[in-house]
Amino acid sequence: MKKKVLYIGQFPPPVHGVSYINKVIKNSELINKKLDIIYYDYRFTNDISTIGKLKFKSIVYLLKNISSVFKILRKEKREIIFTIVPVGIAFYRDFLLIYIIRIFYNLNFKLYLHAGNIDSFINKNRINKYLYQYLSGFSNFIFLRKGLFQSVNIKNIKYTILNNFYPKIKYISNDKNQSLQKKSKFINFLFLSNYVEEKGVLIALEIFKKISSKNKNIRCYIVGSDNDLTKNDLLKQLDLKQENQIKILGPLYGKDKYDLMKKCEYFIFPSMYRREAFPVVMLEAVACKCLVLSSAINGINEIFKSEKIENDYKSILSFLLKKINFYLNDMESFEKERTRQHKLLKTNYSLESFEKNFINIFIK
Repeated sequence: MKKKVLYIGQFPPPVHGVSYINKVIKNSELINKKLDIIYYDYRFTNDISTIGKLKFKSIVYLLKNISSVFKILRKEKREIIFTIVPVGIAFYRDFLLIYIIRIFYNLNFKLYLHAGNIDSFINKNRINKYLYQYLSGFSNFIFLRKGLFQSVNIKNIKYTILNNFYPKIKYISNDKNQSLQKKSKFINFLFLSNYVEEKGVLIALEIFKKISSKNKNIRCYIVGSDNDLTKNDLLKQLDLKQENQIKILGPLYGKDKYDLMKKCEYFIFPSMYRREAFPVVMLEAVACKCLVLSSAINGINEIFKSEKIENDYKSILSFLLKKINFYLNDMESFEKERTRQHKLLKTNYSLESFEKNFINIFIK
């Protein structure tokens, strides 16, 4: 008999890392063959810029969500996996739902934590520490990486590590024998994230301006949706000469996104985002045969086992420029590093491994 599970999480729209992972789980034939899952879209907004923020409308949504979840549980009790927001004001909102469910149904939870910097939030005050300690009494915490778990200090914590995965998408070849070589007369660089300053878009722009001024064969692409910065804000920082080599494209999805990724040799991810955890876009880029160069915020450098650096603007800028210049002048090292990252991806971050590990959380 299949394990009965209630999966509470955010599903697209809007599209972001958590909703994307939840969508893949929902659409997985293997997971849904092994487990009897009801998926509940725990929604508070359709706008990515308001995620994690508490507004009056959030109270209305919370009451609606509580009512809908209770309606499901009244029919039959199920194991619950909940992709909570583990930090910030939205954590208290999600905690409230868990607390109310516990009062009426006394169920255990599997809490799927899609964020970094959790330790800082827990240690911020006694209330946060107490709430997490309370949750640990009846919850199994699911962390995206070992490094994220190791930084958390909770007594008697029960936990599972569930790495993110690279997508199995028809636009990306999974042929093990396919060459990593790309055919282009230009050297192509890509930054892809929403236009949020903390995500490193301004660092990427500065890097692209510096490297393109020294090499006319370089082409740079900045892809993402408007947020606290807009496409026009970024365009204003380019002169006519730079616009020939640096393209601000706005958002790209599906085939258009992957076609551009496959065209690029380098993927730059200079994030300073304090909640960064396990960016799927880094895996997508390596799957498209890019070499990924990133910051080390919250230990994301451990994904592809690269150097740890300080997480301020100047340190990230200096480190990435140094690495780029090194690889531009040493193609052998470039190919060696790109091959190493690609092997790590295939070994550690396949969708098949993710599906099996997800199922084992409930079956073991």
